[in-house]
Amino acid sequence: MTEQDFYFVLSRAVLEPEPGESAAKHIFGFVYTNPGRFNLHKLDEDTRSDFLLWLYPRFRKMLHRHDISKSGIISYIQTVVQWSYKSWVRSHSILVACDHAVTRYSEQVYEETKDETDFTEETEPEYTPSGMYKKLSPKKILILALKAGPFLSDHHITRLSRITGYSEEQLF
Repeated sequence: MTEQDFYFVLSRAVLEPEPGESAAKHIFGFVYTNPGRFNLHKLDEDTRSDFLLWLYPRFRKMLHRHDISKSGIISYIQTVVQWSYKSWVRSHSILVACDHAVTRYSEQVYEETKDETDFTEETEPEYTPSGMYKKLSPKKILILALKAGPFLSDHHITRLSRITGYSEEQLF
């Protein structure tokens, strides 16, 4: 999309009864198709897409904040995109760091418990003709029950304690 096309499409979008959504789509398309103009050409495709999707809600407000007497719309969009990129990098790096910390902790816990149990070994489940599991070990039943915890009633807890051997107090 060239600048002339962008100006034409944007001027038509502003005339609509609710210009925010339509204008945001056009601004998004212009920024996405012209990454070099906004210093986004150095980013890989996934990172650029993540950033633009994060920025999309702000595109709606751009037209309302823009003052024609101070700058052109493309200059304004370039400035907003560049400043927003810095903010996104800060917030994104925090999320990446937290994700990395959780991953490292999970790996550490796995290494500590690896000798006790081996969750990676695949076993072929035994099926009955109806397609249900023939027999699950109490440990597997307990794992499934913990995953479904919010949906279990008192009746389920009682049956679970009978099957697994844990008391109801332990399961609560």
